[in-house]
Amino acid sequence: MKLMTPWWVTPCSVTPGQDANPRHWLTATPLTSGLASDGSGNDASMKSALWKSLRFGVAQCRAGEGRLAMGRRRRRFMIWEWLAVLSAGDGSCLYCFSRSQTMDHVIPFSDGGADELKNLLPICRPCNRTKGKKNPVVWHVAMDLCLRWSGTGSLLDGAALGDKSLRELYLLTHQQVLEALDELEEVQAEVNDPGRTAWFRRNFEAYGYPSARFGVPRARAQFDKRIREGRAKGYPTAEEELPELLKQLGIGS
Repeated sequence: MKLMTPWWVTPCSVTPGQDANPRHWLTATPLTSGLASDGSGNDASMKSALWKSLRFGVAQCRAGEGRLAMGRRRRRFMIWEWLAVLSAGDGSCLYCFSRSQTMDHVIPFSDGGADELKNLLPICRPCNRTKGKKNPVVWHVAMDLCLRWSGTGSLLDGAALGDKSLRELYLLTHQQVLEALDELEEVQAEVNDPGRTAWFRRNFEAYGYPSARFGVPRARAQFDKRIREGRAKGYPTAEEELPELLKQLGIGS
């Protein structure tokens, strides 16, 4: 019996000049061990081989993460970028709804997440520490499936919520994750909005990078009213703001 190699045995990244076709990676993998090509393999050997393949894939991914992290450097974000992210979603942490304090890489930087606005969302520091190097799906599922047991938990029952089984609890958590992703995607779309991004850049780029004298908390407190006004007006373009600016300067009628 011959099986197609699953996706997880392939390396996590392709180096420059390497063939993107995964077939050359599959010539020797743990998947083939314990399986006979003449149809004599049994379920036990197949399962054993698949688990070996999965462990091999995880090891490959971790090795790839290390190489990736070594070749990348985190960049500094300007004050306008900090303000653009922290003020999104009404300025609240997307996970606990307290006031946001820092920016979260939704897909962790160490896992290959982009170091750009499109991968950043507002978060408080306690949630940022707890989330760590996990994406929101892994974080939510891990917490939910670990914290919902009453002391009599088993595969078939014992969850604190309705005495559910592990399967039922997973399906419930799966639905909750989808709902959470809807909220995250909505705020991410706000952060990524080109008109909004242009408004923040135009109004706050001159303040440069955060410093000891003028950091993000001070900038946020100083510009909070201005940001709320800009939001109420739909983050107007430069042309739309020009008449009001001329009026403030006493130019024109």
